[in-house]
Amino acid sequence: MPYGVRMQDSFSAAGGDGLPEVTERLISQIRPVCKEGRIELEEVSIVYDPVWKVQVTEQIHVNHQCAEETVYLIDFIPEQAQKVFAAEFICSSGQENL
Repeated sequence: MPYGVRMQDSFSAAGGDGLPEVTERLISQIRPVCKEGRIELEEVSIVYDPVWKVQVTEQIHVNHQCAEETVYLIDFIPEQAQKVFAAEFICSSGQENL
């Protein structure tokens, strides 16, 4: 049985009028594999609403030990303005890894 967690962000425009233009960004040290409606990061799948377009960018980052490492910027960009971003992080390997 898979285990997981649900993340949800809500957005509002300054002054409360209309919807803001928002990009939700996650950063990973694991190279993501994009599939229909989900992103796979080794044993974790991120399941999201398909109203969000996904864009992955590879970037070199200098870590706390002053060493360069590759990170992956996972941007969720709405096709139309949205009030909520929600994603489920599902672990496929079982509870022992949580």
